[in-house]
Amino acid sequence: ARAALAAFPDAIRGKQVQYTAHVGHEWIPNQVALGQGASLVHAAELVLYRVADDIDDHASRNARMPDNARMVAAASALNSAASIVPSGRWKSA
Repeated sequence: ARAALAAFPDAIRGKQVQYTAHVGHEWIPNQVALGQGASLVHAAELVLYRVADDIDDHASRNARMPDNARMVAAASALNSAASIVPSGRWKSA
C-alpha cells in the first residue's frame, strides 16, 4: 500500500483529466484521493502496531491474552488490513 501511495503522484503527473482542462497532479479530487489513501494506510499501520504491542506485552509476561483481548486484536488487525484493500480484491495466501 505504501508503494502505491508513492507511485500515485508519478502515475498521474502531466496526464490530462478526461473532458476537462485539468492536469492530473493539479486536480483537487486526485489530491483528496491521495490524502484519503494515505490516511487509511497510516491508520491501519497504527492499529497493527498497537495490536502487536498488546501481543508482545502478554508474551513478555508469559501471560495468556484474555479471550476478549484476543478477539479485539484479531478483529482490529483484519479490519485495518481490509480498509486499505479495495472491496473484492482481498485474497488469502
